Amino acid sequence: MIREIFDSLTIEITEENQISNVTTKVENAYPTEFTVYLPENLDLNKLLEENPPTSISLSNDEHIKDNIAYLLHLIIYLPTVKKDYDYEANDGYVPINKKKLQSTGIHNYNEYITYLENCNVIHVGTRYIVGEQSRGIKFTNIYAFSKVITYRIKKKTLIKAIFKNKQAFIDLAQREYPYLNKWWDLNKINIDYASAKTYLDEKLEQDQQTFFEKHQMTEEEYFQEQMNRRRRKKNKVKYPTYQYNSALMLIHRLHEKEYFMKIDKTAGRYHTIFTQLPKELKLFIKYDGNQLIGVDLTNSQPLLATALLDKEIFVSNPILMETIIRFNPFYQEQQQPTMLVKLIEENQNKPDVLNYKRIVENGQFYEQFGELLRQNGLISGDITDAQEIRKLAKTTTFTSFYASNFDFKRIKAIKYFHDTFPNVYNIFSAIKYPKKGTQKKDKVHKALSVSLQALEAELFLKKICQRIDVSYPNIPIFTIHDSIVTTVGNQELVKQFIEEAIFETLQVEPILKIEPW
Repeated sequence: MIREIFDSLTIEITEENQISNVTTKVENAYPTEFTVYLPENLDLNKLLEENPPTSISLSNDEHIKDNIAYLLHLIIYLPTVKKDYDYEANDGYVPINKKKLQSTGIHNYNEYITYLENCNVIHVGTRYIVGEQSRGIKFTNIYAFSKVITYRIKKKTLIKAIFKNKQAFIDLAQREYPYLNKWWDLNKINIDYASAKTYLDEKLEQDQQTFFEKHQMTEEEYFQEQMNRRRRKKNKVKYPTYQYNSALMLIHRLHEKEYFMKIDKTAGRYHTIFTQLPKELKLFIKYDGNQLIGVDLTNSQPLLATALLDKEIFVSNPILMETIIRFNPFYQEQQQPTMLVKLIEENQNKPDVLNYKRIVENGQFYEQFGELLRQNGLISGDITDAQEIRKLAKTTTFTSFYASNFDFKRIKAIKYFHDTFPNVYNIFSAIKYPKKGTQKKDKVHKALSVSLQALEAELFLKKICQRIDVSYPNIPIFTIHDSIVTTVGNQELVKQFIEEAIFETLQVEPILKIEPW
C-alpha cells in the first residue's frame, strides 16, 4: 500500500481529512452524542473548576466544555488519519487551520486556544507559513504521552456542524461505490472489544518495555531529547503510546458502529476503518458471526508497475497517463506524453526490463531482488537472514518508487535499484522528471506513486468489486486497497474475479495470498 515516505506531513483540519465517526445512516438526522478522545490524565471538570473560563465569551459551561473537548480531540485524532505522520518532523505540533474551526461553530477559537495555553494544557507553535500550514498546537509534556479515553460531546450545534461537513464525503462514497458502502450500512460488523482492548493494553506494556531497553529512556524522555538535537535521526520513531491510542480509537469506533468512508482526491482510493486497522486486530472482528478472510495481491506495487513497462498495456490503461499529467506539469506539454510512450516502447524488451517482469510475475520479487542485490555486493555479506534481505529489497524498491529524482545521488537505495534495473529506473525517472525550474517541494515525483495508486483503485474498486456485486450481490466484500476481504467460504470465488481482472488488465497471472482474519 503506497505511502509517501519522504515528505514530512502537515495536516490541517479540513473536510477532506476530518473523517472520524462518520455513520453512513446519517442523512438529515444527527446523533445526540458524538465520541471524541482525550488524554486519560486530563480531567475537564477539574480543569474548568480550578480555572474558570471567564475569558471565553460563551455563557453555557457545558458548551464550553464540549468545544474544548473537540479542539483537544483534534490534536490526538488528526495525526492518525495519516499513517506516516512524523511527530519529530513536526516537533510534535499538529497544524490546525483555526479558521476552519469556525465551520464547526467555534467562532471564538482564539479564546479557547489562549485559555488552554494559559492553563498549561497546550503549546502553540510560533511558525506560520502562509498558504502552506497554520500554526500548530500540541499537548504539554503532562498530557503528550497519555493514553486516551472517550468523551461524549452533546452540544447539538457542534455535532450538526461536524456531520454536515462530512456529508459531502459520505454522499460521494455512496454515489461511487454503493456496492461497498452497503456492507457497512447493515451494521453487521462485530468486534470482540474487550479482548481487543486487553490485547492492546498488554502490547503497550511490552512495547514500552522494549522501547526503554532499546533507548534506555521513556518515550517522553526520548522525544524531548530528539527535540533538543540539532541533527535528528532520519528514521521515523514509532512511539508505543501513539500507536496504542490510534488502534484504540479504531476498535472503539468499530464497537460503537461509528464507521466512516471516504474517497481520497489524490488517487481515488476508498478509505474505511479497515484500511487503517493494524493487522493483529483483525482476528477480533467478524461479520454477522462469520469469520473474515482476505485475498491479497502479492508484490502489488511492483506488479502494477509493469503496466508502465509495456506500450500496449500502458496505452490501454489511460488512468496512468491522466494521473501522470495531473501531477507532473512537464507532461502537460503537448509532445511529452507521446515521448513517454515512445520511451516505454524502446525499452520494454531490454534484458533488465524483461528480468524485472519475470521476477515480479512469479510472486517472489522482493526475495529474488534481494538475492540480486546480495550477489552484486549491494547488500553486505554479513546479512544472511532471508527476512532481513527481503526487507532491504522492499525498502529499496519503495524508495525508488516514491523518492524524487533529486534524491538519486543522496539515497543509496535508489542507486541500487538503478544498477539492477537501469532501464526500468529510467522509465520511472522519466515519469517523475522535473522540468526546468521545478523544486523538490513541488512534488512532481508523486506522478509515479499516485499513478499506481490510481490504477489499483480502478482495478479493485471499479472492476473487481463491481463485477462481484453484479454477479453475487449477497457476498459481503470489503477492500483494503490491494486486498479484498469476504466471509470464509467465498474466498475462492473472490480469488477468481481478481485473477481474471488482473490478467485482463496487465496480461499476467497474479500470485494471490489467502489470509484468514
